[in-house]
Amino acid sequence: MMSFQTRYIQDHTEGKHWEVVPRGSMPEGHRAMRGVWSMKRKRRVGTGEVYKWKARICIDGSSQEKGVNYWETYSPVVGWETIRSLLTLAILNGWTTRQINFVLAFLQAEVECPMYMEIPKECYVDGSELNENNVLLLKKNLYGTKQASCVWFEFLKEGLEEIGFVQSSEDKAVFYKGETIFVVYVDDGILMGPNGHEIDDVIGQLGHKYKLTDKGDLNEYLGIKMKRTKDGRELTQPALIQRILQTVGVSLNRGDRQEVKTPATKTLHKDEGGEKRRMNWDYRSVVGMLNWLARSTRPELIFAVSQVGRFMAFPKKSHEDAIMRICTYLRDTRDKGMIMKPDKNKGFEVYADADFAGGYNKHNAEDPAAAKSRTCYHIMFNNCLVYSHSKLQAEIALSTTEAEYICLSQALRTVVSLMRFFKELARKIKSFKYKRPRFKCKAFEDNNGAIAIATTENLRPRTKHINIKYHHFKRYVRKGYVTIERIDTIDQLADIGTKPLLPHMFIPLRKALIGW
Repeated sequence: MMSFQTRYIQDHTEGKHWEVVPRGSMPEGHRAMRGVWSMKRKRRVGTGEVYKWKARICIDGSSQEKGVNYWETYSPVVGWETIRSLLTLAILNGWTTRQINFVLAFLQAEVECPMYMEIPKECYVDGSELNENNVLLLKKNLYGTKQASCVWFEFLKEGLEEIGFVQSSEDKAVFYKGETIFVVYVDDGILMGPNGHEIDDVIGQLGHKYKLTDKGDLNEYLGIKMKRTKDGRELTQPALIQRILQTVGVSLNRGDRQEVKTPATKTLHKDEGGEKRRMNWDYRSVVGMLNWLARSTRPELIFAVSQVGRFMAFPKKSHEDAIMRICTYLRDTRDKGMIMKPDKNKGFEVYADADFAGGYNKHNAEDPAAAKSRTCYHIMFNNCLVYSHSKLQAEIALSTTEAEYICLSQALRTVVSLMRFFKELARKIKSFKYKRPRFKCKAFEDNNGAIAIATTENLRPRTKHINIKYHHFKRYVRKGYVTIERIDTIDQLADIGTKPLLPHMFIPLRKALIGW
């Protein structure tokens, strides 16, 4: 048996995560679920070097039955918009930041209901109770069950509340205690606040309730390097980029491919009669990695990644070539990321833009998706990007004005929730440096028709058909919480996520968006 498997079995035994019982002792109606091994290599964020091999015994949760051995499965995790917003505040206010990791997190919680698991054959030992005649009665919340994450979060929440934390009503993965903010993404937590001693006390209290590792100052989180700079932070993912390039076979040297300055050159279509793919790497896996990269530290990729993601079911060579273009662009910019330099004189700003039926032409006139418009919006807080989004609209807009208005509505739906979160934050953190927090929002739009609809109550014959759900933000406009301002198309940051741009347009927008 491999050494890391042996170590993991010992952890289970010492932690009393299960009890070996005779197979015949299972109550009627219960059955033992299959146990499987999950293998994983842990890599260093900066270099991609493997520094740990991990093995886990998991339950095959596909055989669970709702109402019998599981009920609720939802577990909140903190969103990147929340992390970046809080990180911006931490930079501006000089807050202390700390990172903790809960060791074998799920296994620290009790099992929700009686469950049995088959003993993996790799664990059989001659002359011991580990054989085919016995099963494992679980005592702890084993990985692989449908409700494992939910059970762990409820266990963590209960412990946090016992030591005085209060859960946010706006983001369920955020908790407050005194001047300390705690956010959690499954088993990775961040603590931040103006009082470093208070954070030390909190970590000590958590250490008495949970098995955890104090990783010190926040310098990497969820695979992202968060380097401190003179006046901010720089967020990068060089190891992930290197992994993507290795997967698709792009050399780190420029010799085999010319330098490219943009990630996309054209809008993609189904290409039903097009040439088949030539390469054998996993298209879906690469798109998944690119999507995580774009969402985390490289938002200038959101258009290029969004459109290659539309064709994962039946990708063609044209779609494969588009991914290779993205990867070549990444090769030449692999050490770059998102530069955060907050400006306390700026509050919330939203840049919203839409490309009306941008994929439509005579060659794909029969494809309904080609007639859909693309939405893109960026939300900035204190001049730092906190959220980006690029996606085809769900319905077909009948005009440029309608497409722009739908985009504006979707953008403000997101920012309104962030504004509520910050109002809550100002109430909870008494030493908040903003005497009058600027939780109002400027929305920048380059379409006069959309601005007119957004700022007036009149229903015009050409626009009265627009679904009422898109008018939700008008009360915020009336009360002055949201102002909508005209911006020239050349300065519209959201243009980078609606269509492929030439370098002379792409590079200035990228610099304004993420600092390089």
